[in-house]
Amino acid sequence: MKLSYIIRLLLILTLGSMCILSSTLARYSDEYSGNDTALVAKWNFRVGTSEDNLHNLGFTFDVFGGEALEPQARGENTFYISSGESDVAIDYEVFMNVQVLQTDIGWDNGDDDYPPLIFYVSSGENGANIEDPYDEWFDLQNIEADEDGYFRIAKGHMEHSSAELIPVTIHWWWNTSYYIGTPNSDESANGNYYAVALEDYLDLVDIYDARVSTANAFWPDHPQVVTTVDEVEVVSYDCTVKPCPYGESDSAHKDAYQVLRDDVSSAKNRIDNSDKVKYDQYDTKALEALSNLEDSSPQSILIKVTGDQVAPAEL
Repeated sequence: MKLSYIIRLLLILTLGSMCILSSTLARYSDEYSGNDTALVAKWNFRVGTSEDNLHNLGFTFDVFGGEALEPQARGENTFYISSGESDVAIDYEVFMNVQVLQTDIGWDNGDDDYPPLIFYVSSGENGANIEDPYDEWFDLQNIEADEDGYFRIAKGHMEHSSAELIPVTIHWWWNTSYYIGTPNSDESANGNYYAVALEDYLDLVDIYDARVSTANAFWPDHPQVVTTVDEVEVVSYDCTVKPCPYGESDSAHKDAYQVLRDDVSSAKNRIDNSDKVKYDQYDTKALEALSNLEDSSPQSILIKVTGDQVAPAEL
């Protein structure tokens, strides 16, 4: 016989919120020593933030650890599952719900441009079994959830009378590369997605500045001389470079200058379409969306932990 008890943990964005954990007792009706006495097994399935902070009635858990959500920020927070030395073995499952964050920020015409948060789940060497693909960084897009928005991230088993604590750690990162550009999970100072984009951006700025300088130097190197002969303007050039590759042709000089202007425009376009600029634009919209979310919603990520009691062979 199995009885299911659901523990609901509310992981909050910035606002505290209490939640309810159900069940404190496991009760079995079984035949024992020739009678049908209802046997009561100790049930102490609990969840909390530490060994000294375990609950079966409710507690507040902030997955973001009180840190501000802002571009490139990252962190982690851990809760623990305990059987509390229950008299029964327990099969448990951990589910996650991120629906409240799956709000379109209006980046383009798509409907899955969400705040650029990514997550992964860990549980230590002897902890819970983390479901694929949630043992690696995943974003808010393309999540297969049930009708209530929950998807299983971990499961495991605890023997009866076990005193072990099972850690479940939610890692998070504001990483815009998973939403635009090429996903980059490098966490090093020089290799992370924004550092790489910034380096590329600065290189593009150097190219742009060089092309602007070259274009600005064209006319000083090729000054026009305009004279009027019989009321007709005659354009000639007193170029500093002799012989001038464009000769005395007015159109040749203008065409050469237009090429330089086109080079400047091309360099500016590459800057405007660089990953760094796109990240900044996307992040700005995401911050606006999260600000509105904070004002309108009392909750953020939901975690549900279910414990199925495995009836012992004998009590």
